[in-house]
Amino acid sequence: MKICFDIDFIIFDAVSIAEEKFVIARHSPTGREMEFPNVTAIWGHYKKKDAGWIAEENAKLGNNYWKPEDFEVVQGQRPKPFKVKGKEDEFGNVTEDYFISPWDGAKDVLNTKIKSICEKLGTKEYFGYTSKGKTFRDDLATLLPYKGNRVGQLRPLLLDKMKDYVCKRHNITLVEGIESDDAVNIATLEGYNNWVKNGKKDCDKVIAVAEDKDSKQCSGWHYNPNKDSSPRLIEGLGSLWLDSKGKVDGCGRLWLIHQVLSSDDSDNYAANSASELAWGEKSSYKLLKDCTTDKQAFEALITGYKTLYPEPKTITNFRGDIFEIDWLYVMNENFNLARMLRKVDEGTINVKDVLDKLKIEY
Repeated sequence: MKICFDIDFIIFDAVSIAEEKFVIARHSPTGREMEFPNVTAIWGHYKKKDAGWIAEENAKLGNNYWKPEDFEVVQGQRPKPFKVKGKEDEFGNVTEDYFISPWDGAKDVLNTKIKSICEKLGTKEYFGYTSKGKTFRDDLATLLPYKGNRVGQLRPLLLDKMKDYVCKRHNITLVEGIESDDAVNIATLEGYNNWVKNGKKDCDKVIAVAEDKDSKQCSGWHYNPNKDSSPRLIEGLGSLWLDSKGKVDGCGRLWLIHQVLSSDDSDNYAANSASELAWGEKSSYKLLKDCTTDKQAFEALITGYKTLYPEPKTITNFRGDIFEIDWLYVMNENFNLARMLRKVDEGTINVKDVLDKLKIEY
């Protein structure tokens, strides 16, 4: 049995612990600068802006002495020494807590996490992937910039250094042009096919260890250390359900189709990105929840997109390009943004070919 790590979430957790984030509030009229742990500490709720430090100061100095619109807020970050708890010796004496460098602390967190997951799953055999730079989806996206909502976010200070370290220290491969999710998906599906072919023996299992929701599209063994008590098998069409908080969850190809028919705030694509209609995950769920075949699911997908785009329309996108779109154009783009690759050098999928294969009239 082998583990296939989408190691990026472990890297991110490790390097985030090794730094401290803060904001600088710069008062434009006076040039005064003040540091706060976050924006909420300055003025409370981001819309109301009637609490926090400004509210406290205005209560002392008079209403509206400080005005939110007079402040420019800038994000900042700095390394944070890593605190290590003292240990108890054989005589019951406990040593004092001490600090190590942010880099050594981040390495300890990463190595401990990898070791812990391997012990939990009962194997020392593992490999995995991390990614760097833009991918084919950045060029593919024409309606919204792919992951464009992350622009301006601070990258952890030790992120690139940790990616280099994990590739040298562990059996991790750096991929470019695709996402680490794609590489893990390809390896997981290949492992699943071999596992089935060889009689479903435990020794042939490849378990994908990932936190990203996209991994749940793929047939194979999956383990999310933050949610799962043990690996779970995902196969075929899969299913959708509502979790304890009423949020839509799912797995398999039905989960992929749900992603295409709803939205992804993290990756910045949405079924209604160029539509005036309100549309969300529950809209998608209502159409897909009773589907039991791929044909039914894709027919529901078409119904949703034709509802959002009953007629062709001309748009101007984020690059300034002017062009005509229709329901099939938007659906095809979002399908390829959401879908994880199944094979090396697979490229994008023309959804029309899928519809024709399923003998769906559209």
